[in-house]
Amino acid sequence: MKVLLLIDGLEIGGAETHVLTLARALTEQGAAVSIMCAGGTFAKELSLTGIRVFYAPFKGRDPRSILSSIRALRALGSEGFTVIHAHTRYTAALAGFALPRIPLVTTVHLNFGITPMQRSLCNWGRRTLAVSADLVEYLTKEYKIPKENISLTVNGIDPALFPPLCQRGRDILHVSRLDKDRSLCALLLCVLAPRLHAYKKEIRIRIYGDGDDAHRVKDAAKKANRAAGAEVVQILGSSARIAEEMRHGAMLIGVSRAALEGASRALPIILAGNDGYGGILTEEAYKTEKYANFCCRNKEKSRADLLYRDIVYLLEHACFCENIRWKICAQVQSEYTPRRMAEDALSVYRGALRIGAIGYYGYGNFGDEMMLKALCMRLSEKGIQNFYPLQKNGKATLSRTHPIRTAYNLGKCDLVLFGGGNLFQNETSMRSLLYYSALMLLCKKRARIGACMGIGTLRGRLAEKICRFSLGGFSRLYLRSEADAEAAERLAPAAKDRIHTAADLCFYLPEAIGCTQRKNKLLFIPTAQGGRGALPFLRRMQAIGAEISLAVLFPEKDEKIAMEIAAEMKIPAPRRIRSESDFFECIKDARLCISMRLHGAIFSLLSHTPCLLSAHSEKNRAFIRDVRNAAAACLCPSPILPFLSEGDAAEKEKEAAGKTYGFSQIISFFRNRLDY
Repeated sequence: MKVLLLIDGLEIGGAETHVLTLARALTEQGAAVSIMCAGGTFAKELSLTGIRVFYAPFKGRDPRSILSSIRALRALGSEGFTVIHAHTRYTAALAGFALPRIPLVTTVHLNFGITPMQRSLCNWGRRTLAVSADLVEYLTKEYKIPKENISLTVNGIDPALFPPLCQRGRDILHVSRLDKDRSLCALLLCVLAPRLHAYKKEIRIRIYGDGDDAHRVKDAAKKANRAAGAEVVQILGSSARIAEEMRHGAMLIGVSRAALEGASRALPIILAGNDGYGGILTEEAYKTEKYANFCCRNKEKSRADLLYRDIVYLLEHACFCENIRWKICAQVQSEYTPRRMAEDALSVYRGALRIGAIGYYGYGNFGDEMMLKALCMRLSEKGIQNFYPLQKNGKATLSRTHPIRTAYNLGKCDLVLFGGGNLFQNETSMRSLLYYSALMLLCKKRARIGACMGIGTLRGRLAEKICRFSLGGFSRLYLRSEADAEAAERLAPAAKDRIHTAADLCFYLPEAIGCTQRKNKLLFIPTAQGGRGALPFLRRMQAIGAEISLAVLFPEKDEKIAMEIAAEMKIPAPRRIRSESDFFECIKDARLCISMRLHGAIFSLLSHTPCLLSAHSEKNRAFIRDVRNAAAACLCPSPILPFLSEGDAAEKEKEAAGKTYGFSQIISFFRNRLDY
């Protein structure tokens, strides 16, 4: 997954550090992360870690800066980002305008000011992350965002960067952005500096941060130092090494992320900020302050007398400090992890994606319907919620019977998956090849296209030319057999890096081990083209006492021939297979399956029953070769054997009897190919 993170700048601050930690955590989870910002303290540090940093003048609000930012965003349109994740309202609005086709996700770090203009310009994207529970309520109330579109996350603190301090320093630390709406605590500390110096001569106050109110804080610090007759207050500006600077601290005063970072380093914390005063962070306070992300919103106003009282209390009660700092440190390091933050973000990214699926769905073909079910299961495991398969008579899904509406809905998809059987083939007719090629062309300019399918028989140069053109439009191609992958590489050598060998999607479905007491029963799965050719063999098996049962995987095409075979052999009518449970019920006590359809062999393998598979079609032969290779890799006999004629089938039936097969190992072999 390719992710673009947007933030105004990367100076010192809670949201900025959040983005820095998230970028690293997502990279560890396997995502390809890039950041676009206006530069800052952390920008160079990120570029050294291999995370790409793009620059745009996001901090400027004048027309020239806005146009430059839009141009910079549009220049990234060809990078193939899966999702854009904005961390400010301004960058979200610009991204929604410049790159409307890429899914947008936003993170809300605080309760913004609200004006009618701000409401109209806000773009919260398809999904929103909030760093505290009170912000969820704020967004639903003030911006009318549906609650189901908002997910809760945490300010992940990297324990490798903020490990616990065994020995504390002697200074009082304050870390915050020094803007007008964030500088109250720094000003209060400057006011208290002479009084604290009189209480204890060795006390020093170290203030880290920068912003539009930094000059006022510096003036207050100078005034305080003159009154104290010593350099009690030090204004140290922005620093990318806050974790190291914390070794000087006896305690940390601040809110939100700064408080969590200090707690992770096992410093006693006093919560104080512009939004309110929380006091000493104890275990009880920890439980309640989590609700507002330790920002003290809706608490009493921060005052100098409250701050002085709690500073003196921590200085005088060393045992209390030691007790609470280790307890709070353990809680922060277990709950506020970068891994959880990255997993929250990835889950929201997947939930924001709109995925369309194209295949031979809705026609009653058991194999294709089971592949669709397996695809739905896999996407559900990945957290994908917006999934639209193109079906014959879809209502809530894309419908083949409404081409104009379907074309419009496909245009709104971020990713289109071509799945199922051999979609690109003209063995049955040229219409199939032209139809799926036209759909690929329709989706190509609107969405990324992926595939997990096979390539069928192509007759004639025109068919090969159309297939070659179609394969070149896929962002990623997963072919269900080695033969399909080789054919794709031969047809489209330029797309070789995008072609991968996978397996049939039905291998996602669970195994169903049948009855241990197998009867002398054979399950036969015919096709309309070659079903009658197996009659002599079936009669021979019936003559020696075998019980023959019939199953139909594609009733529209195969039921007629199956009924004729049942009538001639005077056996029960064939059973229509509509689900995997139907199939497993039919085969649970059979000792052998004889199938002319590919998915008969695949589900025989999943039910741990050996199968004779007709080798008349290329896709069947390709599967037989793949199973043989898998069996060789697993050092066991192959449970899928080919047959071409009556005599051949009889010999293969004898060969299949009495062997021990490594069904689970072979199934795992194919499932490993599907791990993408």
